[in-house]
Amino acid sequence: MAFPTRSIPPHLFLSEWSITDGAILLDVRTGEEILADGTLPQARHLDYLDTTFEEAIETLDRLNPYYVFCDTGKRSRLACELMASKGFILIAYLEGGTQALSTPFQE
Repeated sequence: MAFPTRSIPPHLFLSEWSITDGAILLDVRTGEEILADGTLPQARHLDYLDTTFEEAIETLDRLNPYYVFCDTGKRSRLACELMASKGFILIAYLEGGTQALSTPFQE
């Protein structure tokens, strides 16, 4: 059974993540994108385009809430759909990706 994924608008994404107990922020962009643009300090990195992505998510706790983001929202949506199919129950992604955030990343 796949659990539903949620898209969260940019103005709510970081706020909801920060008040959700045990939430994990997951950056699914490439390493090159992170080097060029930075990321959020608490974010874990798992490259959605890497051939080991599916194997890597198998090591994550399916009961934790995950807030997933990428550059435009497409890969994070796909990552959430894959995670849902693997039994993750609390997953959401940043609608519009990092391009939609009004505050740039801090390094």
